[in-house]
Amino acid sequence: MQHPAGVHVRSPFRNGSPIRRPDLPPRITLHSTETPTGTGRAVISRLQWPYHNLVDIEQREILNVVPWELSAYSLRGASYTGGTETNHAGINIQMSVVGYASRIHRLSNADLRWLAEDVVKPAMDWAEVPNQWTRAYGPNEGIVLASTKSPIRMSNRAWENFSGVSYHQQVPGQDHWDMGALSWQQCMAYAGAMTPTPLPNDDETAQQIPGMTSPLMIGSTGSAVAKLQKLLNTYFNNDLEVDGVFGAATKQAVQEVEAILNIKTDGVWGPKTAGQYETWYDELANAVVLGLKAEGLTADEKVAVKELRQLGRKGLVALQASEELERMITSAYSALGVQDSASETGMLDAVRLISQKLRGIEGDRAKALAAIK
Repeated sequence: MQHPAGVHVRSPFRNGSPIRRPDLPPRITLHSTETPTGTGRAVISRLQWPYHNLVDIEQREILNVVPWELSAYSLRGASYTGGTETNHAGINIQMSVVGYASRIHRLSNADLRWLAEDVVKPAMDWAEVPNQWTRAYGPNEGIVLASTKSPIRMSNRAWENFSGVSYHQQVPGQDHWDMGALSWQQCMAYAGAMTPTPLPNDDETAQQIPGMTSPLMIGSTGSAVAKLQKLLNTYFNNDLEVDGVFGAATKQAVQEVEAILNIKTDGVWGPKTAGQYETWYDELANAVVLGLKAEGLTADEKVAVKELRQLGRKGLVALQASEELERMITSAYSALGVQDSASETGMLDAVRLISQKLRGIEGDRAKALAAIK
């Protein structure tokens, strides 16, 4: 079974594996791809560990990659020691929205309605997932989210007993924080029709960055200027009066931000400045969820954070490959009808040792990130 409104796109890497814990209750785990917004088809072409569904909001397209009755690959696999397996833990439909966790909370109400009615509700109905959900957290809530020891992660027992809609940031054994601060409470209540919460059909994004479409400058007035003044006060420690009037003080604050963003300091907050700010905010958000200070990172620290994050992505791919190799060895010997073979045991021990070393490297990486204060 695949999403009835989806389009089948075969992964060039993997297409599902058997569920190993059919005794566990059904659930849906929501993700973000942590890639630039764009087409889901472009993402799947290089996604080595696919989800069941990729959700492309911009194109209003749902991609069916892994059948719902099989396990997808974006969580922990068979060789995860010291905790419950999460990839193959019963029916667990993994859906991922194309984009960054730090931006997804700015989806419009029309986007939320589409996700509720057309994307999530059919999966809930098919898997008989109850209308329950966990809370999603963002980077500025005082919690280190990108950590296996994050206080919002479920315990192994809680995960095995949970049935509902949750997020990557709550799954035990993970260090991801997607889908960010997006609250699905209204979305799930609406989709489940248990406590319906009407969602407006307008396309206005509540937290859209001002200046993305029309530049703001001396003489500009209105709600967009007020939003800009709030942004400048919140993220750049200004004390502007939020009066919706772009005056000399607002221009000076904009020029100071432009200097931080390393762009022309003309005091005009237009699409270029807003776009540079959005990139800056994404980097800041990732630094915060990793437990780093929220502001004032030196250039060397920013380089270190970027390199350590790249190492983490490579390490995750290597660890998942090791887990997949273990599964393949077990399946091969099972297909041959060979049990308790010394060669199988030796190979599995070697693969598990590799996984153990990779987890050790990941632990060292996390300590290095935590040391950048």
